[in-house]
Amino acid sequence: MKKHLLSVCIAALALAACSDNDKEYYLKNIPEAEEKLKECNAEVQQARQSKDKEKLEKLKADLECQSAAQAIKENRIAEAKRKREEEEEKRRIAVEEAKKQVDAEFAGLDWRAFTDKFLKHQCTINISNTGRTPECTALYALQKQKSEEGQAELMKMSLDDLILKQREECREVHLTRSFSVCEITARALAKKADEEIGKMSLQELDIARHEYEPLEHIRHLFDYKVKERYKQLSDEMVQNLLKDYEAIKKSFNECVDLYQAIPQNDSQAHRKFADTYPCKQIRDAAARALKIYSFDQKIN
Repeated sequence: MKKHLLSVCIAALALAACSDNDKEYYLKNIPEAEEKLKECNAEVQQARQSKDKEKLEKLKADLECQSAAQAIKENRIAEAKRKREEEEEKRRIAVEEAKKQVDAEFAGLDWRAFTDKFLKHQCTINISNTGRTPECTALYALQKQKSEEGQAELMKMSLDDLILKQREECREVHLTRSFSVCEITARALAKKADEEIGKMSLQELDIARHEYEPLEHIRHLFDYKVKERYKQLSDEMVQNLLKDYEAIKKSFNECVDLYQAIPQNDSQAHRKFADTYPCKQIRDAAARALKIYSFDQKIN
């Protein structure tokens, strides 16, 4: 049959079609494809040893050799995919079974009790087990659910209370480990901060960036978010001032009056004033527009 197929492939277009037919045939007959490829490789090796360049070129262009090689490659890919899907299905079933056992032991616990027990479990003590065994996979999935429950509960607190709560839960280094109550509280604080900070005015943010600095928790989540939002609104105010020279002049001179009312020997009060809303933003605008960097004198 193969000899017959090859004899039919004469014209260039027919050769391309023939190649497709060869590959389809070999895909259904992989042992024959392997045998053919073995023959092709042997001929290539022989041509190299005899330094027969003409034969090498012919072998490289041999459509049947190419079809056999392509069929073997596609078959290997298909086999690998099939085995992978089989393994994934086995894994899914195993995790489902493990989930039933994990739920029976842990699902009834509230998020705090679960977290305490979770951190003592072998899946968290031995990090190499993480995600490898069906039991650990099921347990970490439940941890994510319990963490979200905890965050939802904590989010009901006011921002100030939640900041204090986060400090309490993270008061010692050993409490700050991953998946701990400290981390869950910090995540809730980050979400709460996003909500509350989005509602704050620039003046409120100016107060907050000093009042809540620094947080004990290593991530300084709230502190970072306040400063990020403060910078955004501060830059917007400066840009608006730059559009109106008279507004800069009037506001700057008012700040000079307030600045000069501070006792001359109180350098700390001077520094704080210059870094406080709204005169900080007004000074920044004056610096950019007029190259004026201090409140030592008014703008004429």
